[in-house]
Amino acid sequence: MSDYSIKTKLIFLILLISSIFISSSFFIKATNNGVAQDFEQFYNHTFSATSSFDEVKSLQVNVMVNIRGLQIAYLLGLTKQVDGYLNEINTSMKKTPQLMSVLERVFVGEPQQIRALDSQITLFHEKSLKFLKAMQESDNNKAPFPVFAAFRDSYVDLGKQFDVLTKLNIQNADVSYAAINEAIVKSSWVFYLSIMFALSVAVIVAIIFSNRMIRSIRHVKDVAISLSKGDLTKRCKVDGHDEIGELSEALNTTTENLRTTMASISESANVVAKNSEVMLVANTDIQNAVQEVSDNNVQSVAAIEEMTATSKDIANNIAETA
Repeated sequence: MSDYSIKTKLIFLILLISSIFISSSFFIKATNNGVAQDFEQFYNHTFSATSSFDEVKSLQVNVMVNIRGLQIAYLLGLTKQVDGYLNEINTSMKKTPQLMSVLERVFVGEPQQIRALDSQITLFHEKSLKFLKAMQESDNNKAPFPVFAAFRDSYVDLGKQFDVLTKLNIQNADVSYAAINEAIVKSSWVFYLSIMFALSVAVIVAIIFSNRMIRSIRHVKDVAISLSKGDLTKRCKVDGHDEIGELSEALNTTTENLRTTMASISESANVVAKNSEVMLVANTDIQNAVQEVSDNNVQSVAAIEEMTATSKDIANNIAETA
């Protein structure tokens, strides 16, 4: 990552954090899908089974009620109502096998319970038809008591079987409801844990990235402060080719150029100092030579004055001698 620019790093950081949140969202969605599947299973099996079970039970109750109504119609001589009762009984008996097929498909539990219910319904229908036939064939529309008792007992046994299945349906509904609640609680935990995980990873990545950047900037700042104080010995550590790395290289180049310039200035100063010493010695020699020349001139002047005086003396002497 040190070879990329800060802009690229920031874009990568944003994409990384976004991908973390997206992954967490997908994980949360998968968990929610599990809850939805559990609820769908609850609806398709428990609710559908209960609904089908209630419809089957309602049809059998309808058979029983219409047979009892038919008994009353025969007793009271209401012959016009007989066909209506018979039609209701036949319709309920014909619908029962279809609903039993649906119930067998959606029922969650032991299959023998459904088979036992189907057998009990078949027996109830057989006893009901025998009871109806006995009433229709009787002169006074009264069936023998054993036939009636068999019909009655078959309905009582059917009621007991319905009670057993009702308890099973309630148990299955409770189990499904508990499973859905557990899935919802699990989904909530997954949601919060996913969010916490995503935030934690995002914060950790952001801290690592920012610390590395801040550490590099502080290092460059310290070198720049040392440079402002005249310390040309410190150099920046170049890590990568991003903007901070380029700044470090530029600062190192500046420091190196300043060191080269200072070395050149120092060397020039040494040359100037040496030349100044030579000129100082030359000036001293010139001064000494000038002094000697001056002394020689003084001596020459004195000698000339002496020679002048001597010439004057000689002239005077010659004049006097003449």
